[in-house]
Amino acid sequence: QMHILMLSMYDSELSMIRLLNSGVKGFLKKNADPMELKAAIESVVETGFYYSKYVSNRLVNLIRSNQSGEPRLQKLTLSETEITFIKLCATELSYKEIAKQMQLSPRAIEQLRTDICDKLEVQTRVGIAMIATRHGFIF
Repeated sequence: QMHILMLSMYDSELSMIRLLNSGVKGFLKKNADPMELKAAIESVVETGFYYSKYVSNRLVNLIRSNQSGEPRLQKLTLSETEITFIKLCATELSYKEIAKQMQLSPRAIEQLRTDICDKLEVQTRVGIAMIATRHGFIF
C-alpha cells in the first residue's frame, strides 16, 4: 500500500527492472533537479507512480524486440538464482565454492555462468563482476 519513490545513482536497464520488480512506484537519479523531485513526489501521491520521459523511453525500448525478435526485457530479466550467482562472482570464491554455497553441481554453475554471460553480453567472470558493480548488485 505504500508508494515508494526511489532515489538512486543507478539508471541502467537492469537497475530499472530490479526496482520495478521490487514494487517501486517511481525512481529518479540522485542528482535530479529539486523541481523534478517535487513533481515526482506529487505524481506518486496523486497517480501512484512517476516515471520521467527518460525512464519511460528506456522502458519502452526494453519491451521492443531486438533484431532477433527477442524482447530486450526478456533477455535482461534475471532470476534470483542468477542474481545470487552474480553477487558471488564478485567475491574471491572459486566456482567450486560457489557451487557448494548455492547447493548446485559444478556443471550447473558452469551452465549458469554461460547463460548469464549470454544475457549480459560479457565474456568472463570479471565482466560479470563489473556488471554487478555498475548495476548495484554489489557495493
